[in-house]
Amino acid sequence: MDISSKLNHIEKVLSLSPKKMAQIGGCSQATYYRYRNGVSVPDIGFVKNLVSFDSTINSDWILKDKGPVFISKQSSEESKKELVTVPILELNFNKEVSEGAISVEEWQKRGDDLSISRELVEYARAVDTHNIFALKVQCDSMYPDIKTGSIALVDKSQNNINFDGIYIVKYNGVIRMKVVQKVPGEKVQLTTTNPRYKPIFIDQVELNSVDVLGRVVWVGTPY
Repeated sequence: MDISSKLNHIEKVLSLSPKKMAQIGGCSQATYYRYRNGVSVPDIGFVKNLVSFDSTINSDWILKDKGPVFISKQSSEESKKELVTVPILELNFNKEVSEGAISVEEWQKRGDDLSISRELVEYARAVDTHNIFALKVQCDSMYPDIKTGSIALVDKSQNNINFDGIYIVKYNGVIRMKVVQKVPGEKVQLTTTNPRYKPIFIDQVELNSVDVLGRVVWVGTPY
C-alpha cells in the first residue's frame, strides 16, 4: 500500500477530513494534498505529529509497511519503553590533529554498546535504529554547543551536507565532529563551534576526500 492509500485509510477509519489531517500533521493543506495524492512523501515530523495525536497509529506501518495499521494503547506504551542497543565510541582529544578525533581503527572496532529507549530515538526523528550510533564527547571541539562528557546520537542516513548541522566526517585518515559549510570561492569549510580551533578549507574538487558518516541528531549533556 502506497503512502497516499495509507493516509486515505487513516482518514476514513478516524473520520478525519484532509483539512484536519493537515492541522494534525503540522503542514499546509496544499502540502498534505501532495502527500495524499502521492506526489511527495511525508517527512518524519508529520508522522510524529500524527502518532502524537493518536498513539494507536503504527508509525512502522506508515514508514516501513511493518505490523498492523493500529496497535493497542498498551502496546504503544510498551514500545516506547523498549530499549535498543547502538554502538558507542569516544571522541577524544587527538594530539596529531590537535582536536577531538577517532582513529579509523577505533571506528572499525566499535566494541562497546549503549542501551537507549526507542522513544528517545523517535524523539531525535531518526527512522531506523540500525542507522544510529552514539558518541561520548571527551573533548571541547564543539564547546559550548556540545560540552565535554555529553552523549551525542548520530544518524548515518543523514549524510547530505546541503543541510545545516553538525556532522561526523572522515578526513585525512581520522574521524572528526565538524560543521560542514559551503563557502564562496568553490570551497567547503570544516569547522568547530569552539573558536580556538582553526577551520579547514577544502576545494570543491577535493570534496570526495571527505566522507560524511552521519549527522548529530540529539545531544544529552550532564549537569
